[in-house]
Amino acid sequence: MSCPTRTVRSTVTLSSLVLHHLSREQKRWTLRELHRVLRSGGWLHIADWGEARSVPQRIGAWLEQLFDGYDNTSDNFLGRLPDMFAEAGFQHVQEVCQYQTLVTGLSLFQASKA
Repeated sequence: MSCPTRTVRSTVTLSSLVLHHLSREQKRWTLRELHRVLRSGGWLHIADWGEARSVPQRIGAWLEQLFDGYDNTSDNFLGRLPDMFAEAGFQHVQEVCQYQTLVTGLSLFQASKA
């Protein structure tokens, strides 16, 4: 699957494979802080494990949870991250695409700050 490209003209915050290491409360705190420090009109881009939508992805998610823990990864694999972005104050939250990896689905998310 090919992901769309976008020209960036404002401030951007990037995160890659970090959130699944954090507890739910740490995720919420981190997302609130990202929202706080991002300028108005800025964009948040996150690459992390996303919702496990197929049997192979659910098996991979289970294996990943053996290493990183169920509590840290469950929000990712149950598809809760977009709601958490919105709760932190982000707008235009969307999963841009998801790549199948050897383990499970790597999702690319984006959201903006008004």
